[in-house]
Amino acid sequence: MIRDKSTYPDDENGDALWNMVQQGDDLSKKRDIEFTVIFSTEEDALKFGGGSSF
Repeated sequence: MIRDKSTYPDDENGDALWNMVQQGDDLSKKRDIEFTVIFSTEEDALKFGGGSSF
């Protein structure tokens, strides 16, 4: 299989997805993904989350 750079770009995400496909993973399946977002200030975090400080 030849890697299509428009589907699997030449970056970290593209590499990860390409490796998954090469190992037979079905990318059409829904998955839960956990991630973290880090902000410089509490104010920025609250703007992002739409919350208010306590």
